[in-house]
Amino acid sequence: MEQHQLRAVVGARVSKMQGPEKVSHLAQKEEGVRWAENKGYKVVDTFEDLGVSAGKTTPFERPDLGQWLSPTRFHEWDVIVFSKIDRAFRSTRDCVDFAKFIESHSKILAFSGDGIVLNYRDGGSNSFESQMAEFFIYIGSFFAQIELNRFKSRAQDRMSQLQMTDRVSHGVAPFGFRSIPHPSGKGKGLERDPEAYAALHEMKRLLVDEQWSLTALVEWLNNEGVKTSVARARGQGSWSVMTVRRVLASERTQGLKVTRKGGAEHPVLDTEGSVIRMAEPTFSADEWQQIQNALAARTMRGKSRQMTDNPLAGLGRCLQCGYALSQHRRTVKRKDGTENVHVYIRCGQKCLGSVKLSEINRRIDEIIEDYSDLEVTREIFVPGADRTRDLEIAEQALTRLRWESDNGLVEDEDAWMSRMASLSAKVKELKSEPIIPAQWKTVGTGKTYGELWSDPETDRRKVLREAGFIVGLNGNTVRIRIPDSWPNDLDIDHNSNSDQEK
Repeated sequence: MEQHQLRAVVGARVSKMQGPEKVSHLAQKEEGVRWAENKGYKVVDTFEDLGVSAGKTTPFERPDLGQWLSPTRFHEWDVIVFSKIDRAFRSTRDCVDFAKFIESHSKILAFSGDGIVLNYRDGGSNSFESQMAEFFIYIGSFFAQIELNRFKSRAQDRMSQLQMTDRVSHGVAPFGFRSIPHPSGKGKGLERDPEAYAALHEMKRLLVDEQWSLTALVEWLNNEGVKTSVARARGQGSWSVMTVRRVLASERTQGLKVTRKGGAEHPVLDTEGSVIRMAEPTFSADEWQQIQNALAARTMRGKSRQMTDNPLAGLGRCLQCGYALSQHRRTVKRKDGTENVHVYIRCGQKCLGSVKLSEINRRIDEIIEDYSDLEVTREIFVPGADRTRDLEIAEQALTRLRWESDNGLVEDEDAWMSRMASLSAKVKELKSEPIIPAQWKTVGTGKTYGELWSDPETDRRKVLREAGFIVGLNGNTVRIRIPDSWPNDLDIDHNSNSDQEK
């Protein structure tokens, strides 16, 4: 009777794939196939788990290998081949569990590069050869686990060392910056990315000056082909509201090194308790505060934001219910068959009453004409001097140092004392500095309202909104209030004769 030819599957595993040039998995499979064919086995298939950590996933949890170990497929093979023990296991426990599986199904486990074969076919598990194979596999998996733990320890030590320097420790450079060789000659640093820097300042202008919503910013960024930092590094990923908010709110955008704990960002401090700066800030302190205020305002407004194309957006409100005014069009057919479109302003909650938009515009034109020589002013933000945040960070660092000492975690007493002295001096210095509150200051622009109003490029709604105009509607009566800062403050009532909306 002809002997059955054993069927083999050959596998490979790599923890990290770093691009198409990574070919170790191909070499693993090539070696395993060559070994199996030399043994007279029939290679029925191969498998590969790419980007899979053996320390985090058991053999049964791996995407490709797991399929061959399932009840629906383990009858399709007799021998499973890996190149090395550490390609199969990084844990002695996983090794024992896998060996039990191989034994319970009378299979053969082979490691072509290590020259070890664990044969559980035909009752051979009690032979001296099989027992020695088990011993070497278990020892091999033990050393693979030790090697993995050493690798993790070295990586953690490296991360801890880099954490308190201005060198890039890991990850993708924040939007607005790019990675460069560090001036020290060791590792990577950051420098400003001119293209992303320009995009950030345009985002600031649209958000703060033009009052764009975050949704509109997302659409603009994606339409303009502006790539996120992740998309630049990995070739995929688009902007979302969350991404825009994270970029504009993170102090990484200001060139600072931060760590994330408990869902919040915290600045990383150096050995002297100072915030670590990775690169020059993208925005001035004034611009940064304006961005944060704009983001906070959008969070507070939520669904109540005015999203329609309303010529009185931000200007008008119903004097009966307080709701914003909305625009309404009504088409009237003439006897000759032509149509005439009338534009009305009415309460957004549909309180009774409406006034033609043309009537409101006429009254506003008359007011602007009366104040045509008045200079247009702007409110500018004058940053203050407040080191409260720096003081909080330094005091938190002092608390951490004391906690380390109280719990016996100080390994280098001299370094600990040096940090404690530096931080104590810094706290004392910060407490002595006065707090000068920030303020808004009114300055002239050099242009009058008459000049702006006659310029066809002027956004009239923006001019009125920034000046502080209020248009109130009470039934068919319009009440326009000019800014309180204008001289000869007056109220103008206008009773409209237009038909009331039903």
